[in-house]
Amino acid sequence: MSSAVQYADSGHLMELTKKFQVVRDRVAGVAMGYQTGVIITGRGGTGKSFAATEELERLGCDYKLHNTHLTPRAVFDELEENPSSVHVIEDAEEVTRNPVSLGVLRSATWGSRRNQEGRYERLITWRAHGATAEVVFDGGIVLISNRPFGHLPEMQALATRIPSLDIDVTDAEIAALMRNVARRGHHAGETRLEPAECLEVAEFIIAESALSSRPLDMRALILGYADRLQSEDGDAGCGWKDLIRSTLRGRPAVTGDIDPVGSRAARTARELEIAREIAGLARADRLQAWQERAGTSESSLYRRLAELGRRDAQGHGS
Repeated sequence: MSSAVQYADSGHLMELTKKFQVVRDRVAGVAMGYQTGVIITGRGGTGKSFAATEELERLGCDYKLHNTHLTPRAVFDELEENPSSVHVIEDAEEVTRNPVSLGVLRSATWGSRRNQEGRYERLITWRAHGATAEVVFDGGIVLISNRPFGHLPEMQALATRIPSLDIDVTDAEIAALMRNVARRGHHAGETRLEPAECLEVAEFIIAESALSSRPLDMRALILGYADRLQSEDGDAGCGWKDLIRSTLRGRPAVTGDIDPVGSRAARTARELEIAREIAGLARADRLQAWQERAGTSESSLYRRLAELGRRDAQGHGS
């Protein structure tokens, strides 16, 4: 990577860091009781949820993450069950499109009556079928969405009670973040991709996304790592670049040769045999022998050695 790109990346990373520091500060404000909630919007795959939950973890905060279907009653039940927790509602579009859910959240984020000490309490009530349930809520609400919320009057009323942030992240900033993350390498269980391999995946995704006019997102990088591991482990007939390209374009996009199942199995068996034969060599000699005979990376060698260890432990070794 050129020094010019590295210099530009440092500037983009600084701008991205500033934006997400505001996210972290707002979430910390909710966790520590300065605010009753916060609304965070912005395109998907930029790290909004990660920044929010990481800050809550750093603070040791009791929080509940909700990222599945929530009916209005389910929202009330969750707040009733955990009235002092911070509730992170991820992919919140469904909740915020429902006026009843928004009514619950409005009550959860603004005082409605004074207690004996004169402080406002956030009383939430639920009335249905002639019965009333209520809870005094003193926790917090963090709403996270990939799209700006609509113009429901109930949503606008909620937005007057708690801060709202729209995180506008550029492709240049995400590209810089991708490269920065890739430099750390990638672990997945016993398998690993070296930083150079991760950077190769990142650069390929950046270039292919530009060709496809697709916005960059960090999830594509994690999926790309998995594609490379699958391909280099011999568990895919397509090369990892073709797998990534197909994902980004949303259709099969194979430009390289394919490796049918039969020959793939034979190649895997051959690599395992090579790994067994060279396992006892010094690292430098072993890597040289592996690259000469198998033609793949050192990470691939270690994955084959780990697989040999598992097979031997299960009694399948020869």
